[in-house]
Amino acid sequence: MKPTFPAKVFGLGLSRTGTTSLHIALVLLGIPSIHYPADAASHWLSGRFDTDPLADFDACCDLPTPTYFRQLDLAYPGSKFILTTRDIDNWLDSAERHFSGAPPPSQQTLLRDFIRVATYGVYQFDRGRFRDVYERHHDAVRRYFADRPQDILELAVTSGQGWADLCTFVEKPAPDMAFPKLRSPFISPLDFVKRGELVQKQALLLQMLANERR
Repeated sequence: MKPTFPAKVFGLGLSRTGTTSLHIALVLLGIPSIHYPADAASHWLSGRFDTDPLADFDACCDLPTPTYFRQLDLAYPGSKFILTTRDIDNWLDSAERHFSGAPPPSQQTLLRDFIRVATYGVYQFDRGRFRDVYERHHDAVRRYFADRPQDILELAVTSGQGWADLCTFVEKPAPDMAFPKLRSPFISPLDFVKRGELVQKQALLLQMLANERR
């Protein structure tokens, strides 16, 4: 019998669908979270789901989390899953800008490129391929959770969904502040927030958000 681990919140949206905003929102709600879990990816890419590389966190967002949602559902029973969504043509434009601005494949980007291939089947942007993956992924998630609506939330951050739906789903009170809408480079000191550093990093995050609004 395979071991199981404590339930978590998993973001199942592909990159550029609001995964950074979701990660930051979860931290603001007091949920230790990791964005782009590279260490965990090394486990999952090698087919290892019998250990818990997320032991220090209660939430996990961004690639390659969406790729392994079935295995994560089995390994972390009772978890909640959030599918961040976006208008597909807007998403394709954003993904193309993101990929074109990233360093090209090299020996130093091997893990990143493995994660891309695991998710998209390619390591460089291809509009047709990305559209197909986006549509297939959303269809697969919806089918998988069709009989378990209590375990899945679709959240269109870029279209204005925010605290009301998220807080109801994770059973947390809504903060008296705007829902964060951030991109990954902004949060580099906060891309992972472990349980033991939650209060400290929440304070840093609130200061960063205050500075951004000025």
